Amino acid sequence: MNGRSSKKMIVQQQWPTDTQRPSPFCSASSWVREERRGEERRGEERRGEERRGEEKRREEKRREEKRREEKRREEKRREEKRREEKRREEKRREERREEKEEKRRERREEKRREEKRREEKRREEKRREEKRREEKRREEKRREEKRREEKAAPDTGWPSYVQQEPPHIGHSTENSPHVTSQI
Repeated sequence: MNGRSSKKMIVQQQWPTDTQRPSPFCSASSWVREERRGEERRGEERRGEERRGEEKRREEKRREEKRREEKRREEKRREEKRREEKRREEKRREERREEKEEKRRERREEKRREEKRREEKRREEKRREEKRREEKRREEKRREEKRREEKAAPDTGWPSYVQQEPPHIGHSTENSPHVTSQI
């Protein structure tokens, strides 16, 4: 057999024609039944193949949907993580701002207290100065009073706090000193 005839045979075996029968000894009715069974079988196989194909497509679709869902969840988790990180960063920034503000307040408060102490010190110094001046004025006044008294009073030889009584008529002790308390 050459290559041509074998090819023809293979072709004939692969695609049977209507005139071919399953067996040369089959009757027409049994051939028709056999043909119908074959058709049904092929139809069943085709439907089974279609079902398997459909099932495969559905399975692929489910897997694809699952992958997408997983991707969405992953994206959601990343987004939530980013938000959480952002919130933490914002919180840290807020805490740093509050700390800085607190330090500024403390410095201002300390400055204010320092200013208050200096002011109090100045007032105290002013009071002391005023007191010294007042004391000086009183001292000056006392000296002035003393000078006036000494100038006005005749010199009796007695100290200034000892004054003489005016002479009494009929008394022999005219010039007896009389001590007066001048405080």
